[in-house]
Amino acid sequence: MGKLKDLKNRLKGEDKFKEIK
Repeated sequence: MGKLKDLKNRLKGEDKFKEIK
């Protein structure tokens, strides 16, 4: 479960990174 949460958080972070870029 923890890994799944990490994966989702990472996806969210990548989306934010794309927005900033």
